[in-house]
Parts: sequence; C-alpha cells; structure tokens
Amino acid sequence: MDFQTPYLQRILNFVGIEDIRHIPVQGLAHEDKVPSIKENAKAHAKQVAHAQL
Repeated sequence: MDFQTPYLQRILNFVGIEDIRHIPVQGLAHEDKVPSIKENAKAHAKQVAHAQL
C-alpha cells in the first residue's frame, strides 16, 4: 500500500502547495529494470511539466 503519497500531499497542502502531480516510480528493487523505469519516470515528468505551460 502507498502511505507516502497521501501523507506528502497533506503536508504540502498544509504549507500552501495545492497543485501536486504524482509520478509513481515502482519496481526499483529489480536492478535490471532500473534504467528503463527511470527513463519512463523522466518522460512522464517532462510530459506533466510541458502540459502545465
């Protein structure tokens, strides 16, 4: 279960940051898959950033 995401969202909301986008990165325990997982997360982050412009 993901307990960190709702916790961080509430903390950030408390300090006034309300526009939050989540980019899930899972599977980092499998060392052979880490490079592709990182590239996918970077691509998703870029897509979210460009959508905001």
